[in-house]
Amino acid sequence: MKSERIITSLIKQGESNQLELKSKVSENAVAKIVCGFLNAEGGRLLIGVDENGTIIGIENAENLAKQLGNFLLNAIVPEAMIVVTTVEIN
Repeated sequence: MKSERIITSLIKQGESNQLELKSKVSENAVAKIVCGFLNAEGGRLLIGVDENGTIIGIENAENLAKQLGNFLLNAIVPEAMIVVTTVEIN
C-alpha cells in the first residue's frame, strides 16, 4: 500500500528532469532514459502511465521487469545501480 501511495504521489507531481512517465517503451528507449538519469542527478521511470498521468498498466509486468533488469545490466557500461520493480495499483 505504501508503494502505491508513493507512485500516485509521483504521478501527481508530473514529469520533470527526474521523472519520466511512459505508457509503454522498448528496451532501447528505456536504456536511453536510464542513461540520461545516470548522467544527471538520477531519476525514476514509470511505465504504464500515459502522458495525462492515467495509470493504464502493463500486461505481464513481472516478466517485463525481469527482462528490462537483465537488459539494462548488460547494456549499460560501466555497471550502475539500477532497480527495476513492479507495483500493483488497485
